[in-house]
Amino acid sequence: MELYTERLCLRPWREEDAEALYPLARDPDVGPPAGWMPHTSVENSRQIIRTVLSAPTVFAVCKREDGMPIGSIGLHKNDLACHDDEYELGYWIGKPYWGQGMIPEASLEVLRYAFEDLGMARIWCGHYDGNVKSRRVQEKLGFVFHHTTEGIEITELNQIRTGHVMLMTRERWEELCWCKYLGRCIDKGMCYDMQMIAMDCIKPSALTEIDIDKVLLNEVCKCCPNKIG
Repeated sequence: MELYTERLCLRPWREEDAEALYPLARDPDVGPPAGWMPHTSVENSRQIIRTVLSAPTVFAVCKREDGMPIGSIGLHKNDLACHDDEYELGYWIGKPYWGQGMIPEASLEVLRYAFEDLGMARIWCGHYDGNVKSRRVQEKLGFVFHHTTEGIEITELNQIRTGHVMLMTRERWEELCWCKYLGRCIDKGMCYDMQMIAMDCIKPSALTEIDIDKVLLNEVCKCCPNKIG
């Protein structure tokens, strides 16, 4: 199974990816915030591909132009997602690719796959206290806060942490669309209003919380998959 976005290919991990995986996963700023140890060698990365990343709903995040892995994303069964109609979304990306919107782009496609192809009812996602980057991704995607759990044992790192759990339901997913102008998911009503502003049908003051650049907004709305008419 392979999934595609504008810039990315999401494909199964292969053992030969270990050489590309190791330089990314050995970085102490990548694994520990998500609760896993940095990789220690290419062979360690290869073993993790065999035992963890080989699950059928886990994908290497690759750039379309060269097919090389830059991160990982997957749907997991665990204590959060224990029912047949739900998964937990997990992801990470190598530090050289931070701040480029790659993980939100990959996550949108995996969410589409989960809800539309697999027929899931709920997708959970979580982050540990202090992992601001992961929290922002979840907020951009439109996840809603569900609960906080304290005293989580991270045995691999010998730590006790606080975790925050977010939820996306199928109903909410169907209400949302990705706005390239804002770089986040918005409800379809706001998408409609922004297109009306772009077409000079209503004034920008109708959305007081948003900075409107009419020229840029018009260009973005022209290419919107939810374009009016």
